[in-house]
Amino acid sequence: MLPTLAQSPNDTINILYNDSSLYRVHVYNPLMKWNNFYSNNGSLLLVSTPLIFTDVNEIGFKAIPNSFRGIEHYYSGNYGFPKRQLFTEIQFVMGLKKEQFFTVTHRQVINKYVSLAIDYRRIKSDGYLNRQTSEGLNFSASLTQKYANERYNIYTRGYYEKIVLQENGGILDVAQVDNKSFVSKQLLDITLPQAKNYKQVRGGEIENRWNFGNLVEVKKDTVISKKVVPTSAIWHKIAYSEINRVYKDTLPGAYYERYYFDADSTNDKFFNFITENYLGWKTLENKRGGEKRKMFFSSNLKYEHIDHWQNRTKIIIDNVILQSDLQSAEGNWKVNGGYVVSGYNAGDFLLSGDYTKLLFDSSRYKSYLKATATYKSQEVAYTFQHFVSNNFVWYNNYSKINTAKFSIDFSMPRYDAALSINAYSISNLVFLGLDQQPLQANVPLQVITAMFNKDFKLGYFHFNNLICYQATNSYAVANIPQFISKHSLYFQKYIFKNAMDASIGIDLNYFSGYYANAYSPALNQFYVQQSYITGNYPQADFFISFKVKTVRAFVRVDNINNYIMPANYYIVPFYPMQGTTLKFGVNWRFLN
Repeated sequence: MLPTLAQSPNDTINILYNDSSLYRVHVYNPLMKWNNFYSNNGSLLLVSTPLIFTDVNEIGFKAIPNSFRGIEHYYSGNYGFPKRQLFTEIQFVMGLKKEQFFTVTHRQVINKYVSLAIDYRRIKSDGYLNRQTSEGLNFSASLTQKYANERYNIYTRGYYEKIVLQENGGILDVAQVDNKSFVSKQLLDITLPQAKNYKQVRGGEIENRWNFGNLVEVKKDTVISKKVVPTSAIWHKIAYSEINRVYKDTLPGAYYERYYFDADSTNDKFFNFITENYLGWKTLENKRGGEKRKMFFSSNLKYEHIDHWQNRTKIIIDNVILQSDLQSAEGNWKVNGGYVVSGYNAGDFLLSGDYTKLLFDSSRYKSYLKATATYKSQEVAYTFQHFVSNNFVWYNNYSKINTAKFSIDFSMPRYDAALSINAYSISNLVFLGLDQQPLQANVPLQVITAMFNKDFKLGYFHFNNLICYQATNSYAVANIPQFISKHSLYFQKYIFKNAMDASIGIDLNYFSGYYANAYSPALNQFYVQQSYITGNYPQADFFISFKVKTVRAFVRVDNINNYIMPANYYIVPFYPMQGTTLKFGVNWRFLN
């Protein structure tokens, strides 16, 4: 499988914890945004932006580019019945500065018609600078119910998430860090002494599915029952969510140049109340005559209604979106698209297709080649068009952003090798400029990323490598490092009569120096800057880990080279990262 580097750290956790290689090296600590090369401000829950250039294939209303995407969890649901009757997993990671990560995952088949899924997550950290405390809470529960003949299924889910960040705006004097003229990073003068960001999300959804097909008799022991062999299905889904963000600052005069409402206090509020209604149809594996389909087709119509509030000003937005996809039964090709028929985003569209070719089918040289092409035209995020707050006000009328992407992925599973090349061409890109105001680029942005993954093994020794190269025609718009690499060298062996799988080794992470985007707490966004270079710092982490049956645990020391390297270690300008820190964690699965 090719590495998916630009997904969120939450997705990384979910994928890797279902992988038997979890106990190996760099997947031990789910708090490390380095796993997907995300940049953050040095605390677990602070907003983040990917170091590797990426884009999201979605259309429809977007209130604001989401800097919290790397830590949010509410958008992932749990459909269907788990493979096990009962499954519970507990994960706990702890480090210095009260850094804690705790999750509980529970899946249970209540009876043959009902299954339950519960997820609980809690993250907290005091951070490494003054006023850098962050905490987050997420809870979700869902039920999947099917009827005796499986003609009708229903899925329901509810969720709640809260994130609270103390925003310090970074340090005032970077020279203190660069010259090591300080005792503790928490004693450094900060820019914002009284600022906070709050985000709260809550909502739920209910989905119904009607299966069409032939009723067949199923005999189990002496009991004969009837069951639907589905050939197609109609589904309907209603979802509602509330997304609230509040920025508070009782001393805005310490940082901001402009005050539109109050020079003594900032209390900016942004709310989105979103209702979504879907109606869809799709073909399934079997045909009415009993033969298998060679391809699948699905289509759905989505209506979204948004009440968007900015500081007591309400805007009502509606969209009608048509989405369809066609794919082969073998999974070697797929075409999908979407079009906004009417509403605020009318005219937005997305068209994407991919094709996978098995190049060599021999056991030794088996390899795959996948080509993907995507074109998207999308309305600019609403808050980049219209924004009203205590310190920033703008009214813009930007053209749609047009994005073309082409990628080639090559992999050789037996040799643990993969190569991925992505080419982007984006016209009318909107970004935050040096003055933290939106700008629309007047020339197309061109970006190429090339990622290579190769793992080596010699006896008990492993050497895993991931290297990325990026190039663009405008580093002033797409501030990305040219080189990124991650390496893991470790010794792994079963000990104590093969009862324990133990590992010991070093992780090394590096990205070249570049003008990383700076962070604006009031906007909760990143903006371009051309005055301070970050990166060019190899971070080395030492770890010991083990696995006994369903228990995995680790102890690691991050940034062990801190004492012999310069102290000017930043990922985001004005937010120096932590020095040498100790972390440990455990993952325990209870299976039935």
